[in-house]
Amino acid sequence: MSLAKLLRVDCCDVRTSSGPTNVRTEVTPVAALPNGTLFVQKDSAVSFNCSSNSYPSQTLSWVFQDLESNSSVLASSNKSPLELHVSSIQSSNQGTYSCIAQNTLSNQTASKSTLLLMLLTDTLSAPG
Repeated sequence: MSLAKLLRVDCCDVRTSSGPTNVRTEVTPVAALPNGTLFVQKDSAVSFNCSSNSYPSQTLSWVFQDLESNSSVLASSNKSPLELHVSSIQSSNQGTYSCIAQNTLSNQTASKSTLLLMLLTDTLSAPG
């Protein structure tokens, strides 16, 4: 048996990833304290927006932790920005809102959190 012109082929699958970086959040309409705590009037509508940079792609999630440390995922998507709307803020909506970005290839995560509290007064202004 004779084998002629053998060709050896090696394959390499390279996958690169970066991020997530620059996690950005915006919560409106609110008033903010210097420490970053946000205040909103009871019964008002609030919008939460989150975005981040990641390659190849990412999953964005809004996670809520109430004042008793119970957590739940409120929204999740592979599209940026991720928007969440609460039509009528109540005392049960007080807590920490975190935007979590996770790279779908590396599983690396980054997050940004903010504490949201509800005002019981008729005017929206930061206490001071």
